[in-house]
Amino acid sequence: MEVIHKQFNTGILMKDELGFQRDELLINLRPEGHLEVEAANNMGRFQGLTMIPIIKFQNDLLIFQFKSFLNKQKSGFSSLSIEHQKTFISDRIKSDQNLKSNLISYIVSMFNMDELRFYALHKAEIKKRILERLIFTLQDQVEELSRPL
Repeated sequence: MEVIHKQFNTGILMKDELGFQRDELLINLRPEGHLEVEAANNMGRFQGLTMIPIIKFQNDLLIFQFKSFLNKQKSGFSSLSIEHQKTFISDRIKSDQNLKSNLISYIVSMFNMDELRFYALHKAEIKKRILERLIFTLQDQVEELSRPL
């Protein structure tokens, strides 16, 4: 079994322990879920306990990424009405494959191993839900998106 040094040289972990360490760290980083878990189905629990807390945790990164996209596109986003800004956000996230892939990867990369397994089984549905939530989250922050980087 290969020995790997932990970051900051605080000790040694065996390679097969890394998954557990990563999972525990990822879960501890997240804000609490806000869903009545007992009442939800598996997908609802996944959304309430995994996706939404990760999107909240990654909010600053998501805002920065979308602002960078706006700068690169020179879209005149800040001169649009709020309703047109919301439509712009939805249209771009749905149509720009690179932007869509980047935003989804910021969420999926924070899944622990069990969540990744669930994601692999339900990829299309989870991607759809992630995109819906990302659009909602970014549309809710149009004022911040209108400010310069």
